[in-house]
Formats: sequence, C-alpha cells, structure tokens
Amino acid sequence: IALAIPDNKEQVESKSEFESIAKVNPEKIIDLLSFTAPLTTCTNLGKQEFSSVYIEVEKNNIKSTSTDGYSLAHMEIESEYSDIENLYFDFSISKRAAGEIKRILEVYSEIQHVVIGRSKSKAVFTSDKITIEVRKATGSFPDYRRKAISLKVDRESVLKSFKRLSYMTDGKFLPAKLLLNMKENIINLKLENKEVGSIDENIGICDKKATDSTL
Repeated sequence: IALAIPDNKEQVESKSEFESIAKVNPEKIIDLLSFTAPLTTCTNLGKQEFSSVYIEVEKNNIKSTSTDGYSLAHMEIESEYSDIENLYFDFSISKRAAGEIKRILEVYSEIQHVVIGRSKSKAVFTSDKITIEVRKATGSFPDYRRKAISLKVDRESVLKSFKRLSYMTDGKFLPAKLLLNMKENIINLKLENKEVGSIDENIGICDKKATDSTL
C-alpha cells in the first residue's frame, strides 16, 4: 500500500490516469470493508478467491463480496455520482489491503468523499488529502450471482433461530441442515447433537426471487 499526502495539484491531475472513477462517501467504504473483509481467509486451500475482497463499481453503487468457501458476505452501497456513462469495473484486493484502507480512512475522518479508480495493476482510493494505491489481487473471483438465491426473511426470526442452533452445537463443529422449501415458503433448520438433543424448526419466507421448489 502506498499512501501519498499531496501538498499541490498532483493528486488531482493523477485522476486522469484512472480507467474509471466513481465518487463515494468514505464512511460507506468503511462500512463496506468492515462487513466483507473479516470473512476472507489467507489459509483456505491456497485459493486466491478465499483470501481477497471482490469489489465491483457501477455508476450508482459499489458492491463488495467475500467468501471463505463455506459462507458468503455481500454488501452494496450507493455512490454519489460518476462522470462515466455505463460505468462498470471490478477488482479484488487482499484482506490486509482492505484492513489498511479502512484504517487510513478512519484516521482521516474529515475527508468528505473518496474517488475510486484503477490503473493497470492497482486499485486507487483518492481524495483531496490522501491517495491510497493498492496492488490488485490476481486470479478471478467465483461468480457468486449464479450460486446465490435472494430471499427476504424476518431478521429477528433468523437471529433467534441461529442463536438456538449455536447453543445446540455446544462448541463443536456440527453441520446444520437448511432445507429451502419454496412451495411452503419456509426454511427448515435441522441439527442433531447426540449429547444435547436436536432442533427442527421453520423460518417463514417473506419474499423470494427463486423458482426452485426445494433446495
């Protein structure tokens, strides 16, 4: 990571080197990285997609996605504006780089906006006070859209159900089975712990964007 604190107009002129740019509130970037970066790992089978945060920049929003091979974290934020029509570009950065970007933006809390761009080999986060250049991670991130199913459920119901599931594991690595039944609009949760007991309960689906009857 290269941190440059400009004292002249060089930082403004450097924006012309970007392939694409989008402007966003730095607090939103902090929230974005705080949510997705923790899920990445540096040791999962040596696979690059498990050790990086995938960022997509569109004209009016920015998406961040990460996975450890078992779970997936995804968050979207709105960008203030972009000067480019039909804007889209993406890049991946390491977990460490994501943490450093977050830390720097927290230190410079007076910054009002950050422009995100990329050069041939780097992702760039820049403002009138700082410029952060991060080497892009190699490899490709898995197509999470093909593997994700969008559902809307009651937040409190999910929290209570998963809290009960965590109690049932009793600190052990026990797999829980989630059965998605579109016909009855429910998610069935099952877990059995021979030493403690079992759990079998349903969470109602409020809204769905999938056609499969049972998964």
